[in-house]
Amino acid sequence: MSVFIMQETHDLPDISIRLREDAKGVVIKNQGNAAAYKIRVTIVPLNIEFKLETPAPDTPFEFPVESMINEAKGVVEFENAESARYTRTYSLSALGKTEDDLLKPLFPMFKWK
Repeated sequence: MSVFIMQETHDLPDISIRLREDAKGVVIKNQGNAAAYKIRVTIVPLNIEFKLETPAPDTPFEFPVESMINEAKGVVEFENAESARYTRTYSLSALGKTEDDLLKPLFPMFKWK
């Protein structure tokens, strides 16, 4: 079973978005194990859209904004080397809970919230 899981997760980019500590920028990071291509980031409802070159895995990229972001939604679209398309949506909040909870289980269990 472990071998099948390893084969499934090979060449899998995973782009994440979070706010900078001062909320005056967005940090985009490829947390996967492969390069991501044709990356397009949209910050809703602030009407901010931008494209990125191909970042290497575990390399953060910062996009500064003019004013602080209180609440927003970040949508990222990207492709892997085989042109498989992925879309991820992240909640961006300066004061609220982030999705970077290190204690969150991989699979939802025991009514984790």
